[in-house]
Amino acid sequence: MMSIQRLRLVYCLETWGLYKEAESEVFRVLGRLRDLGLEEKKKEKELGKFLPIPAENRDVELAKLLVELVEVTVKCSVLGQSKDGRDYMRVIGLVEEVAPWFRVLDANAYEKLHRLLVTYLGKCTLFLVGDLTNFDEDVVRAFCVTTLDEYAKSSLKDQIYKYSCWICSLLFLLQDEKPSVVIDMLKCVLGSLAWKCKVVGQDWGMEFVELVSYCANKCRTAIGSAVANHLNDLACDFCPVLKPLDMILKLYAVGLTLTDWGTKSKIGDVTSKGANDGVRLCNLTSLLGSLRSYFYVGFSENCVPCVVEFKGSAGLLCSESDFHHVTSLACLQEDRRVYLIGYLNALKFLCQPLAELLNLEKKQIIARDGVSTASQREGDDFNAVKHDICLYKMIPSIAVAAFTLSIRTKHKFQVGIHVL
Repeated sequence: MMSIQRLRLVYCLETWGLYKEAESEVFRVLGRLRDLGLEEKKKEKELGKFLPIPAENRDVELAKLLVELVEVTVKCSVLGQSKDGRDYMRVIGLVEEVAPWFRVLDANAYEKLHRLLVTYLGKCTLFLVGDLTNFDEDVVRAFCVTTLDEYAKSSLKDQIYKYSCWICSLLFLLQDEKPSVVIDMLKCVLGSLAWKCKVVGQDWGMEFVELVSYCANKCRTAIGSAVANHLNDLACDFCPVLKPLDMILKLYAVGLTLTDWGTKSKIGDVTSKGANDGVRLCNLTSLLGSLRSYFYVGFSENCVPCVVEFKGSAGLLCSESDFHHVTSLACLQEDRRVYLIGYLNALKFLCQPLAELLNLEKKQIIARDGVSTASQREGDDFNAVKHDICLYKMIPSIAVAAFTLSIRTKHKFQVGIHVL
């Protein structure tokens, strides 16, 4: 009874804007509850824990009290906007400790209280990310991961990608000021969500593609190369579990790589291209062929079948070796429908830097006598373009640039005529 009265006092302090006082009162109450002679008391103190461990009797009233105390602490952190990172690490500890107490509650109480907790955690994370320059990166990253984990377990899980987009939008405001920190935070967000797609089993593949598309379009800057490498790593982690998600991510990685190449070519920095970038571009032709084969948008002579089993977003096991058989069509049809827009958007993203790079190469070739020493890479560019152009014939700049390259490099001249 006394603890319930103290909880009312905490709510009053929070209402009056006395957030530090409210937090102090919360920890006084938690200290009393922890020291009620429950088992493992000494061990809890040594580990620095704040909440008692749930007993076998599963006291529902105690569970509700503890959950509300944690919830109001998170709310005070949001409203008080403390600049001390230790306050937020303490909140993370509380959220972890209160998890077993949530399971004591009935379904209605759980849904209501956990939704409030996630809402306040979300607001707190946005504050930390928006004020990232004043906080330690490790604190913000840990808080972000905790929030996304709680979102995934809550009734708000269908909003996790919308919320993640808000986080990323705040990060992109800082990409010129703190590029390395922004890259690490983007890796944290995308990595956490990718793990949930792959392991947790949520059908969030298309939402993840949309978030990647948003991020890729926002980071056509100095951080684009690092993001491209991370997307390629994520794609390798997905393969062969989730198709065509892995291939779409690789398209965005190539698009960012081409953007980076184009930027460096304009300033004459042609020596800083990484080995992985060259490999990525050389593999573009087969990647596009595999994607076209997957979506039945025509077939290419360069598409090589792959005998692997994978689970699509519809949750059905399929085999690519049976791709052309009737039995595989049922399990792939839904995935094709869901991912087609994402695939086309990825192609659109790829076409812009590809057109710019090809036009730049065209101008450089025309300005020189003879065949360029870079003709092999230009041939790779063209080889990829002839796959792209069947879907994007409305982009004449790519067709003209590709035809010019075929003339000047004497590489696939007849195909160049056909493309034009």
